[in-house]
Amino acid sequence: CCCCLLLLSLLFVERMLSQAGRRLGAIPDLKTFMQRKSAIQLYRDMFRTIRMVDDAYYQEYLSDWVRREFKRNKGETSSAEIQGLLQRGRKQLDEFQQSMQLALS
Repeated sequence: CCCCLLLLSLLFVERMLSQAGRRLGAIPDLKTFMQRKSAIQLYRDMFRTIRMVDDAYYQEYLSDWVRREFKRNKGETSSAEIQGLLQRGRKQLDEFQQSMQLALS
């Protein structure tokens, strides 16, 4: 009957969604998702700016520093602390980009 088929379909979809949820882990809330997106964007922007440096040794030094800082703060869970880290990182990036623009001009 149609009702049985619909019920079986719904149970199948529910089961698939619960399995997908277990594989993905906890789904983050919007604020956590946005902070993660901002952190990834900051990381990428830092490496894009580092590529502008002519000195290979200094490029490697800066790349190591960025990786080390992100790894050191990877486990931070406090939303306020993460926001502060992102603001400090953006400020450092802005200062670095300004100094690169001055050096290139």
